Amino acid sequence: MYGLAEGMQYDGLPVSVPNNAKGDLVESNCFYAMYGLNDSIDELLNDFEHFITPVGEVKWFNLVGYNPIHILNNVAVGYE
Repeated sequence: MYGLAEGMQYDGLPVSVPNNAKGDLVESNCFYAMYGLNDSIDELLNDFEHFITPVGEVKWFNLVGYNPIHILNNVAVGYE
């Protein structure tokens, strides 16, 4: 999934960059949006599986508000 996002970027990373300058290269927002989207979906699934923690905490707000808003934000950045 991350390779697909990196491959869809408009500007690719230059091949002829010296080794000491590779730390200065920057990925596009598309890659970070895809990474954040996958991370948010993983968090949502994890919260769904562990809805009630062993100490009795209920993660209802994460399922209803927090994670869906993060997913929506990452989709909006990817669309942009």
